[in-house]
Parts: sequence; structure tokens; C-alpha cells
Amino acid sequence: MPTHVSVRLFWHDSGWNGAICRDPAGNVWCEAHEHVRDNKLTEREEQAAGKDVGEAGVAPGCELSIQAFSPRRNMIRVWPPDWMQSWNVRPLDLDVHATSAPMWPYEQMWEENGERRSNDERRQTVEEFLVEVEPNKSLAFFYVDERNPLFGDDGDHSVVGQFDN
Repeated sequence: MPTHVSVRLFWHDSGWNGAICRDPAGNVWCEAHEHVRDNKLTEREEQAAGKDVGEAGVAPGCELSIQAFSPRRNMIRVWPPDWMQSWNVRPLDLDVHATSAPMWPYEQMWEENGERRSNDERRQTVEEFLVEVEPNKSLAFFYVDERNPLFGDDGDHSVVGQFDN
């Protein structure tokens, strides 16, 4: 039986279409996430508003999340978390397929006391997890957490997607 996955997306004002937000300064919902806030380049994103992220010349902090329903490939910059930057881990530019989004077994990346597991343990955990995800059988459920304009801060989650008319 295949393993199904849930994929959290950062709020995006253009439907996770592989483009910079139409209104980066106005989309403050994504900034509720520290990682996005720390890597958001609002002024540069404003100049590239609505352009494909691969052609925009700016790498937003929401990174792979905006590629989830993109109809085309894009070059995406993945920003390492702050604690990895202290180890001289630098941003990585990836050529990402259309309709791609990041996923990993987030809960298993940490010890029960909140400490980070070693890189070797984390890699092994991810590799074991991905073996259970079967192409053309596993389902991916995309959601945004409570930091979105639909629910504000009431703690709800919302399943998202794109629908054709």
C-alpha cells in the first residue's frame, strides 16, 4: 500500500504558479514564517512581480513552495535555515520540474527533546521515507497552515489546489 503525503505550502497570492507574487509587499501572510521573512527581498520582488521565478532575477524566501502548481520548470534558490548557514551551508540553485513541491518527514528530523538529529540520521530518514512514496500511486495533499488570509490566526489548516473551469 502506498504512503500518502501532506505538503505544507507558504501562502502565495498567485496560486503557487511558479511566479513571484503579484503584490509581494502586500502578501504579508508568507512573512509569518520566519524562514520566508528572513529571506524575503521585498523591494526586488516588487520589481519582478508576476514574473516566473526562474526569469525574475530574484530568489524569494518561499522558494520551492511557489513551484507546486507551476506549468513550467524553473530555477529555484533553496535557502538553508539559519543554523545551517553557521556551518557555511550556502543557498543552492536547483532546476525544478513543473508541478513540484518540497516534502520531507519533518517530524522525524528532530529528537524528542527538540535537538537536531545528525545529517547522516536525517539523510537516512528521508531516504527511507521516500522509498514508501510510489509514483502514480501515492497522493499528495497540499495545505497552508493557519498563517493565511482565509483563516487568519484561528489555528485551522486549509487544503489548497488549482482547479480548471
